[in-house]
Amino acid sequence: MSDANVIMMDEPVTRSSVTASAENFITLTTNTLSGNGNFYMRTDMANHQSDQLNVTGQATGDFKIFVTDTGASPAAGDSLTLVTTGGGDAAFTLGNAGGVVDIGTYEYTLLDNGNHSWSWQRIARKLPLQPLMC
Repeated sequence: MSDANVIMMDEPVTRSSVTASAENFITLTTNTLSGNGNFYMRTDMANHQSDQLNVTGQATGDFKIFVTDTGASPAAGDSLTLVTTGGGDAAFTLGNAGGVVDIGTYEYTLLDNGNHSWSWQRIARKLPLQPLMC
């Protein structure tokens, strides 16, 4: 998709598969965004590269971001901004099952930075409790 001045989404778009590769990442830039829908993005956390959405003006609505990563294990603590807006009340959430994606030995999710940007960030992996052997 090329850059646009206005994107209005009425219904979610369904995509059966997205393959992440370390090539040809794109940035979609638009003046405004409104509605509800899905965005499918590719990331390569190990090399700090990804598709990105940049809304220079106002963004309103609810959007899901589905992420496919190359699977190469990133360094601990890495984060990457996937979405930025110039303002508005848009909500972006991770659409992947369980709200997380396994990348190497880490789990990542989409976090609202509170400054009209959303980043792909590592979260603490919960280890199952083991019974104590006495």
